[in-house]
Amino acid sequence: MKKNLLVLSVSSILAMASCGAEPEPSISSQSKSEESTKSSSTTKDTSSSEKTYTLRLDFAGGEAFAYESVIRPSDASRTIPSPTREGYEFLGWQLNGSGSYINNLVIHAGTSTDLTYVAAWQELTFTVSFDYASAAYQNTTLTISYNQEVTLEELTWDGHRFLGYQVNGVSTEAGTVLQIKTHTRIVALWETSSEIIYQLNGGTNDPSNHLSFDDGAFTLLDPTREGYDFLGWSTELDSNPIIGRVADPSSSARTFIANWEPKTYEINAVDELTEMVHADQFTYGGNYSIPTPSCVGYDFLGWYDEDGTKWESQGVYSVTHNVNLVASWQLHEYNLN
Repeated sequence: MKKNLLVLSVSSILAMASCGAEPEPSISSQSKSEESTKSSSTTKDTSSSEKTYTLRLDFAGGEAFAYESVIRPSDASRTIPSPTREGYEFLGWQLNGSGSYINNLVIHAGTSTDLTYVAAWQELTFTVSFDYASAAYQNTTLTISYNQEVTLEELTWDGHRFLGYQVNGVSTEAGTVLQIKTHTRIVALWETSSEIIYQLNGGTNDPSNHLSFDDGAFTLLDPTREGYDFLGWSTELDSNPIIGRVADPSSSARTFIANWEPKTYEINAVDELTEMVHADQFTYGGNYSIPTPSCVGYDFLGWYDEDGTKWESQGVYSVTHNVNLVASWQLHEYNLN
Protein backbone atom coordinates (compact mmCIF):
# COMPACT_ATOMS: atom_id res chain seq x y z
CA MET A 1 0.00 0.00 0.00
CA LYS A 2 2.69 2.52 0.77
CA LYS A 3 4.22 1.95 -2.64
CA ASN A 4 0.99 2.75 -4.42
CA LEU A 5 0.43 5.99 -2.44
CA LEU A 6 3.87 7.24 -3.39
CA VAL A 7 3.18 6.60 -7.02
CA LEU A 8 -0.07 8.49 -6.80
CA SER A 9 1.68 11.41 -5.12
CA VAL A 10 4.27 11.73 -7.86
CA SER A 11 1.59 11.47 -10.52
CA SER A 12 -0.34 14.27 -8.92
CA ILE A 13 2.66 16.50 -9.01
CA LEU A 14 3.23 15.78 -12.69
CA ALA A 15 -0.41 16.42 -13.43
CA MET A 16 -0.25 19.78 -11.75
CA ALA A 17 2.79 20.75 -13.81
CA SER A 18 1.08 19.76 -17.02
CA CYS A 19 -2.03 21.80 -16.13
CA GLY A 20 -0.18 25.14 -16.24
CA ALA A 21 1.34 25.57 -12.81
CA GLU A 22 4.79 27.22 -13.08
CA PRO A 23 7.55 25.13 -11.64
CA GLU A 24 10.05 26.76 -9.34
CA PRO A 25 13.27 27.69 -11.16
CA SER A 26 16.14 25.52 -10.37
CA ILE A 27 19.22 26.91 -8.76
CA SER A 28 21.14 26.29 -11.94
CA SER A 29 18.76 28.26 -14.25
CA GLN A 30 18.50 31.16 -11.82
CA SER A 31 22.25 31.51 -11.70
CA LYS A 32 22.49 31.61 -15.50
CA SER A 33 19.82 34.34 -15.71
CA GLU A 34 21.64 36.53 -13.22
CA GLU A 35 24.91 36.14 -15.07
CA SER A 36 23.19 37.10 -18.36
CA THR A 37 21.69 40.21 -16.81
CA LYS A 38 25.01 41.22 -15.30
CA SER A 39 26.77 40.71 -18.62
CA SER A 40 24.17 42.82 -20.47
CA SER A 41 24.46 45.58 -17.89
CA THR A 42 28.23 45.60 -18.19
CA THR A 43 28.10 45.96 -22.02
CA LYS A 44 25.67 48.90 -21.86
CA ASP A 45 27.77 50.82 -19.40
CA THR A 46 30.84 50.49 -21.64
CA SER A 47 29.01 52.00 -24.68
CA SER A 48 27.57 55.01 -22.84
CA SER A 49 30.89 55.89 -21.27
CA GLU A 50 33.00 55.76 -24.51
CA LYS A 51 35.15 58.90 -24.77
CA THR A 52 34.36 61.19 -27.74
CA TYR A 53 36.43 63.72 -29.64
CA THR A 54 35.64 66.82 -31.76
CA LEU A 55 36.02 67.39 -35.50
CA ARG A 56 36.13 71.04 -36.56
CA LEU A 57 36.07 72.19 -40.19
CA ASP A 58 37.07 75.78 -41.07
CA PHE A 59 35.69 76.57 -44.54
CA ALA A 60 37.82 79.78 -44.83
CA GLY A 61 35.26 81.66 -46.91
CA GLY A 62 33.91 78.63 -48.76
CA GLU A 63 30.32 77.41 -48.71
CA ALA A 64 29.77 75.54 -45.45
CA PHE A 65 27.90 72.22 -45.24
CA ALA A 66 26.56 70.17 -42.34
CA TYR A 67 28.87 67.49 -40.95
CA GLU A 68 29.12 65.18 -37.90
CA SER A 69 31.42 66.93 -35.46
CA VAL A 70 31.62 64.08 -32.91
CA ILE A 71 34.35 61.47 -33.30
CA ARG A 72 33.99 58.06 -31.58
CA PRO A 73 36.83 55.58 -31.84
CA SER A 74 34.25 52.85 -32.44
CA ASP A 75 32.73 54.68 -35.46
CA ALA A 76 33.35 53.44 -38.99
CA SER A 77 35.63 55.45 -41.26
CA ARG A 78 33.93 58.37 -43.03
CA THR A 79 34.93 60.67 -45.92
CA ILE A 80 34.64 64.47 -45.71
CA PRO A 81 33.53 66.05 -49.02
CA SER A 82 35.34 68.96 -50.66
CA PRO A 83 33.77 72.44 -50.20
CA THR A 84 33.19 75.01 -52.96
CA ARG A 85 33.87 78.75 -53.18
CA GLU A 86 32.90 81.00 -56.07
CA GLY A 87 35.94 82.33 -57.89
CA TYR A 88 38.38 79.99 -56.17
CA GLU A 89 39.91 76.56 -56.70
CA PHE A 90 39.88 74.18 -53.71
CA LEU A 91 43.44 73.01 -53.03
CA GLY A 92 42.59 70.65 -50.16
CA TRP A 93 42.17 70.45 -46.40
CA GLN A 94 45.11 71.32 -44.14
CA LEU A 95 45.47 69.96 -40.65
CA ASN A 96 45.42 72.94 -38.28
CA GLY A 97 45.73 75.21 -41.34
CA SER A 98 49.24 74.19 -42.41
CA GLY A 99 51.14 71.39 -44.03
CA SER A 100 50.24 69.31 -47.07
CA TYR A 101 46.89 69.50 -48.86
CA ILE A 102 44.43 66.61 -48.38
CA ASN A 103 41.90 66.31 -51.19
CA ASN A 104 40.16 63.12 -50.02
CA LEU A 105 39.86 63.66 -46.29
CA VAL A 106 38.97 60.49 -44.34
CA ILE A 107 38.28 60.32 -40.61
CA HIS A 108 39.48 56.81 -39.91
CA ALA A 109 37.92 54.32 -37.51
CA GLY A 110 39.75 54.27 -34.21
CA THR A 111 40.58 58.01 -34.26
CA SER A 112 41.03 59.16 -30.67
CA THR A 113 41.99 62.83 -30.85
CA ASP A 114 40.43 66.22 -31.61
CA LEU A 115 40.91 67.29 -35.25
CA THR A 116 40.79 70.70 -36.97
CA TYR A 117 41.00 71.01 -40.75
CA VAL A 118 41.12 74.33 -42.67
CA ALA A 119 40.11 74.65 -46.34
CA ALA A 120 42.87 76.03 -48.60
CA TRP A 121 41.96 78.07 -51.69
CA GLN A 122 43.58 79.67 -54.72
CA GLU A 123 41.94 82.56 -56.58
CA LEU A 124 40.95 81.71 -60.15
CA THR A 125 42.48 83.70 -63.02
CA PHE A 126 41.54 83.69 -66.69
CA THR A 127 43.11 84.82 -69.95
CA VAL A 128 41.32 87.49 -71.97
CA SER A 129 42.61 87.75 -75.54
CA PHE A 130 41.80 90.74 -77.77
CA ASP A 131 41.83 90.15 -81.52
CA TYR A 132 41.27 93.60 -83.06
CA ALA A 133 41.40 92.27 -86.64
CA SER A 134 42.89 95.65 -87.59
CA ALA A 135 46.24 97.15 -88.51
CA ALA A 136 45.36 100.11 -86.29
CA TYR A 137 45.54 98.09 -83.07
CA GLN A 138 47.90 95.55 -81.57
CA ASN A 139 46.40 92.30 -80.34
CA THR A 140 46.85 91.74 -76.61
CA THR A 141 46.31 89.02 -74.01
CA LEU A 142 45.61 89.83 -70.38
CA THR A 143 45.43 87.76 -67.20
CA ILE A 144 42.24 88.70 -65.33
CA SER A 145 41.00 87.75 -61.85
CA TYR A 146 37.62 86.10 -61.44
CA ASN A 147 34.73 88.58 -61.81
CA GLN A 148 37.06 91.45 -62.80
CA GLU A 149 35.41 93.93 -65.17
CA VAL A 150 36.48 94.63 -68.75
CA THR A 151 34.84 97.46 -70.74
CA LEU A 152 34.56 97.09 -74.50
CA GLU A 153 35.68 100.37 -76.07
CA GLU A 154 34.49 101.99 -79.30
CA LEU A 155 37.13 101.54 -82.04
CA THR A 156 38.03 103.45 -85.20
CA TRP A 157 39.97 102.38 -88.29
CA ASP A 158 40.37 104.34 -91.51
CA GLY A 159 38.41 102.85 -94.37
CA HIS A 160 36.29 100.69 -92.09
CA ARG A 161 33.12 100.91 -90.06
CA PHE A 162 33.25 99.39 -86.58
CA LEU A 163 30.39 96.93 -86.00
CA GLY A 164 31.07 95.79 -82.43
CA TYR A 165 32.57 92.63 -80.94
CA GLN A 166 32.19 88.92 -80.66
CA VAL A 167 32.80 87.66 -77.14
CA ASN A 168 33.32 83.90 -77.15
CA GLY A 169 31.29 83.81 -80.35
CA VAL A 170 28.43 86.01 -79.08
CA SER A 171 27.81 89.43 -80.70
CA THR A 172 28.34 92.19 -78.14
CA GLU A 173 28.04 95.98 -78.44
CA ALA A 174 30.77 98.48 -77.62
CA GLY A 175 30.29 99.97 -74.17
CA THR A 176 29.37 96.62 -72.65
CA VAL A 177 31.02 95.87 -69.30
CA LEU A 178 32.06 92.21 -69.05
CA GLN A 179 32.50 90.37 -65.77
CA ILE A 180 35.14 87.76 -66.49
CA LYS A 181 34.26 84.29 -65.18
CA THR A 182 35.97 82.11 -67.79
CA HIS A 183 38.68 82.26 -70.45
CA THR A 184 37.49 84.86 -72.94
CA ARG A 185 38.28 85.67 -76.57
CA ILE A 186 37.19 89.10 -77.84
CA VAL A 187 37.18 89.77 -81.59
CA ALA A 188 36.51 93.19 -83.18
CA LEU A 189 34.14 93.23 -86.17
CA TRP A 190 34.57 95.58 -89.14
CA GLU A 191 33.27 96.26 -92.60
CA THR A 192 35.02 98.24 -95.32
CA SER A 193 33.65 101.72 -95.99
CA SER A 194 34.14 104.46 -98.59
CA GLU A 195 33.00 107.11 -96.09
CA ILE A 196 35.44 109.93 -95.33
CA ILE A 197 35.71 111.40 -91.84
CA TYR A 198 36.97 114.93 -91.14
CA GLN A 199 38.30 115.95 -87.75
CA LEU A 200 38.17 119.75 -88.00
CA ASN A 201 39.31 120.61 -84.44
CA GLY A 202 37.21 123.75 -84.22
CA GLY A 203 37.40 124.70 -87.90
CA THR A 204 34.84 124.78 -90.71
CA ASN A 205 35.27 122.45 -93.66
CA ASP A 206 35.22 123.57 -97.25
CA PRO A 207 31.86 122.39 -98.66
CA SER A 208 33.59 121.10 -101.80
CA ASN A 209 35.50 118.42 -99.87
CA HIS A 210 33.99 115.02 -100.69
CA LEU A 211 32.25 112.89 -98.05
CA SER A 212 33.14 109.58 -99.72
CA PHE A 213 35.41 108.03 -102.34
CA ASP A 214 32.52 107.28 -104.67
CA ASP A 215 34.06 109.65 -107.25
CA GLY A 216 37.65 108.47 -106.75
CA ALA A 217 40.68 110.45 -105.58
CA PHE A 218 40.58 114.22 -105.03
CA THR A 219 42.65 117.03 -103.49
CA LEU A 220 41.57 118.22 -100.05
CA LEU A 221 40.70 121.92 -99.83
CA ASP A 222 41.63 124.04 -96.82
CA PRO A 223 39.17 124.52 -93.97
CA THR A 224 38.95 127.82 -92.07
CA ARG A 225 39.08 128.81 -88.42
CA GLU A 226 38.89 132.28 -86.96
CA GLY A 227 42.16 133.42 -85.42
CA TYR A 228 44.15 130.41 -86.69
CA ASP A 229 46.40 129.54 -89.63
CA PHE A 230 45.73 126.20 -91.31
CA LEU A 231 48.88 124.03 -91.33
CA GLY A 232 47.58 121.13 -93.40
CA TRP A 233 45.75 117.81 -93.31
CA SER A 234 47.18 114.79 -91.49
CA THR A 235 45.81 111.24 -91.07
CA GLU A 236 45.81 108.60 -88.38
CA LEU A 237 48.62 106.88 -90.28
CA ASP A 238 50.62 110.01 -91.18
CA SER A 239 50.85 112.75 -88.54
CA ASN A 240 52.72 115.13 -90.89
CA PRO A 241 50.30 117.94 -91.92
CA ILE A 242 50.18 118.58 -95.67
CA ILE A 243 48.34 121.42 -97.45
CA GLY A 244 46.75 120.11 -100.62
CA ARG A 245 46.92 116.47 -99.50
CA VAL A 246 45.43 114.04 -102.00
CA ALA A 247 42.73 111.75 -100.65
CA ASP A 248 43.13 108.46 -102.49
CA PRO A 249 40.81 105.45 -102.08
CA SER A 250 43.72 103.11 -102.83
CA SER A 251 45.30 104.07 -99.49
CA SER A 252 43.86 103.02 -96.14
CA ALA A 253 43.52 106.63 -94.94
CA ARG A 254 39.86 107.53 -94.42
CA THR A 255 40.09 110.06 -91.57
CA PHE A 256 41.64 113.47 -92.26
CA ILE A 257 42.67 115.74 -89.41
CA ALA A 258 42.91 119.55 -89.61
CA ASN A 259 46.00 121.06 -87.94
CA TRP A 260 46.05 124.67 -86.73
CA GLU A 261 48.31 127.31 -85.29
CA PRO A 262 46.99 130.44 -83.54
CA LYS A 263 47.71 133.73 -85.32
CA THR A 264 49.85 136.42 -83.68
CA TYR A 265 48.62 140.02 -83.31
CA GLU A 266 50.19 143.26 -82.01
CA ILE A 267 48.97 145.74 -79.45
CA ASN A 268 50.36 149.28 -79.68
CA ALA A 269 49.51 151.37 -76.62
CA VAL A 270 50.39 155.10 -76.73
CA ASP A 271 50.00 157.61 -73.90
CA GLU A 272 50.73 161.21 -74.94
CA LEU A 273 50.45 162.54 -71.42
CA THR A 274 53.26 160.40 -70.01
CA GLU A 275 54.87 159.85 -73.42
CA MET A 276 54.70 156.09 -72.82
CA VAL A 277 54.73 153.84 -75.85
CA HIS A 278 54.11 150.11 -75.33
CA ALA A 279 54.11 147.51 -78.11
CA ASP A 280 53.75 143.75 -77.67
CA GLN A 281 52.60 140.65 -79.58
CA PHE A 282 49.98 138.18 -78.43
CA THR A 283 48.47 135.03 -79.89
CA TYR A 284 44.79 134.70 -80.61
CA GLY A 285 43.01 133.16 -77.63
CA GLY A 286 45.98 133.82 -75.36
CA ASN A 287 46.35 136.22 -72.47
CA TYR A 288 47.53 139.78 -72.97
CA SER A 289 48.78 142.43 -70.54
CA ILE A 290 49.13 146.24 -70.93
CA PRO A 291 50.90 148.47 -68.40
CA THR A 292 48.79 150.94 -66.44
CA PRO A 293 50.34 154.42 -66.54
CA SER A 294 50.09 157.06 -63.77
CA CYS A 295 50.45 160.84 -63.68
CA VAL A 296 50.25 163.26 -60.78
CA GLY A 297 47.15 165.39 -60.96
CA TYR A 298 45.33 163.06 -63.33
CA ASP A 299 43.13 159.98 -63.00
CA PHE A 300 43.72 157.19 -65.54
CA LEU A 301 40.39 156.16 -67.14
CA GLY A 302 41.69 153.28 -69.28
CA TRP A 303 42.88 152.22 -72.70
CA TYR A 304 40.61 152.74 -75.75
CA ASP A 305 40.88 151.51 -79.34
CA GLU A 306 39.90 153.30 -82.55
CA ASP A 307 36.26 152.26 -82.16
CA GLY A 308 36.07 153.68 -78.66
CA THR A 309 36.05 150.24 -77.03
CA LYS A 310 37.71 150.15 -73.64
CA TRP A 311 40.37 147.50 -73.10
CA GLU A 312 41.19 146.16 -69.65
CA SER A 313 44.83 146.07 -68.61
CA GLN A 314 44.68 142.24 -68.67
CA GLY A 315 42.50 139.78 -70.53
CA VAL A 316 42.18 137.24 -73.36
CA TYR A 317 43.06 138.41 -76.87
CA SER A 318 39.96 137.64 -78.93
CA VAL A 319 40.12 139.93 -81.99
CA THR A 320 41.61 139.01 -85.35
CA HIS A 321 43.58 142.16 -86.11
CA ASN A 322 46.24 144.42 -84.64
CA VAL A 323 45.07 146.96 -82.09
CA ASN A 324 46.10 150.56 -81.47
CA LEU A 325 45.23 151.88 -78.03
CA VAL A 326 45.39 155.37 -76.52
CA ALA A 327 45.26 156.30 -72.85
CA SER A 328 42.34 158.34 -71.53
CA TRP A 329 42.72 160.73 -68.54
CA GLN A 330 40.84 163.26 -66.54
CA LEU A 331 42.04 165.93 -64.15
CA HIS A 332 42.04 164.85 -60.55
CA GLU A 333 39.63 166.82 -58.38
CA TYR A 334 40.86 167.89 -54.97
CA ASN A 335 38.66 168.81 -52.01
CA LEU A 336 40.03 172.04 -50.55
CA ASN A 337 37.79 172.07 -47.50
